[in-house]
Amino acid sequence: MAWHPARRARRLLTGLALGCSLVAAVGPAHAAGASLELATDEQKSAARDKFQTARKAFDDRRFLEALEGFRASYDIVASPNALLMIGESERELGRSAAAYATLGDVAREAEVAAQKDTKYRETVRLARQMQDEVRPKVALLRLELGSAPPGARLLVGGQTVDLARAAEPIAVDPGPVHIVLSGVGAPVVRELTAVAGGDETVSLVAGELEPRGASGDVQRYAGYGLVALGGASLVGTFIAGGVALARRDALDSACGDGPCPPGHESEISSGRSAQTASNVLLVLGLLSAGTGVVLVLTAPGTDDATGEGATAYLRPSLGALALGGRF
Repeated sequence: MAWHPARRARRLLTGLALGCSLVAAVGPAHAAGASLELATDEQKSAARDKFQTARKAFDDRRFLEALEGFRASYDIVASPNALLMIGESERELGRSAAAYATLGDVAREAEVAAQKDTKYRETVRLARQMQDEVRPKVALLRLELGSAPPGARLLVGGQTVDLARAAEPIAVDPGPVHIVLSGVGAPVVRELTAVAGGDETVSLVAGELEPRGASGDVQRYAGYGLVALGGASLVGTFIAGGVALARRDALDSACGDGPCPPGHESEISSGRSAQTASNVLLVLGLLSAGTGVVLVLTAPGTDDATGEGATAYLRPSLGALALGGRF
């Protein structure tokens, strides 16, 4: 039986007390307001009003409005209730990876709070249960960075990841994922396709992942080679075509307008073979030259220090070579 969002919200808020009794100031990963133990009565009242308004929007299935309201409440007072409902709103909006990360933050905060107040064990249970429900819809990436130097920057799917938390599994939505680690010399880049429910380890350790510049050189040289192959094939097309035309002219002279008499079978066969070779070489030449030009034009440059900006690239896909890009 489907679980209506309004009933889910009421259950969540029944399992948690909306109030002012958090006994420890927890440092959440989200931008948060004052802790419940330090917040003023005015702040608590303002946060409570925004929370109740957001809860009404959630019950009415206006999830985007609810998300904004819960965030506004959390920005005033860092209530675990508000953070939990942020995760639930993200989930209802189909933002599975964001919801998974938020619910993990809820569980971590509540685990700390539960050391002084056991009622937050229920918060941990609810957050972990909701994470388990979201898990089949996201992929987890485990990044191996080695000893990244100070100032290094990590981008996963265009989003900056705090290096201090990079050792934790990173939830991403299914589909193409672009990973860039910069500030370690030549940027290291990884392209992969995330699969729902998957769990993949990605190495970004220097020396184990090819720098963008080196990858671009390999692609560029491969392009040059294909262009050369295409040029040679086109030259072969003209040679084979010339041979076929010469055989045809000789047969026209010998046979006139009628059928050729016996004894010319070898000339007819060689002429047909030359024509077939000319056609095959023409197709091969055009495909090779065209592919080579695309490889050269889309090869990553060596002066990209951050992995950002306009870039085109080729990546293998199932049964094809796909042209991709980002801006």
